[in-house]
Amino acid sequence: MTRSFGGALAGLLALTIAAASPLSAQGAKPGAARPAAAAAVKLGYVDTRLVLHELPEAARADSTWRKEAEGARAELNKLQASFDSAQTAYDQAAVGLSPSQRDARRKELDDLRTRSEQRAQQLQQQIAQRQNELLDPVQQRVMTAIEAVRREGGFAMIFDVASPSSSIVAADKGLDITDKVIARLKTAAK
Repeated sequence: MTRSFGGALAGLLALTIAAASPLSAQGAKPGAARPAAAAAVKLGYVDTRLVLHELPEAARADSTWRKEAEGARAELNKLQASFDSAQTAYDQAAVGLSPSQRDARRKELDDLRTRSEQRAQQLQQQIAQRQNELLDPVQQRVMTAIEAVRREGGFAMIFDVASPSSSIVAADKGLDITDKVIARLKTAAK
């Protein structure tokens, strides 16, 4: 449900770690002092799944979207059933039809398939757009809270461990800002 920085995030993490490494400076020797800027880098992480779980408006948006998506799914199921029925009717009747009649019925079936596929694609686009309309304001609110906590805490970067592309496998719990973000959102909602 959250937007992620994808592979760029992993690359940024590698650059940050490299910048903080005492061996990263050009020509640096083991044991040489780290540059002051690299020593001040402060990282944190958040689990946006937990943050969103705590927001009533996220649950409402998700519920609304699911109800609307169910209507689209029902229409898609009807389209599929209609096509399947037409296909079955064609298969049963094809043996007794002349070649020109078979070709005409086959063309009708192909046209029905094309219209069904186009409508299915249209419905999928509409429901994806509606999901964005419902969830973008919630996500923006969460991102604003994360940014505020990042600024206040002096963090250089905040990573989202809920992101599918997150390669963080272990982290110090002291770097977890999830509770701070939730608290900020709850305070702002009052």
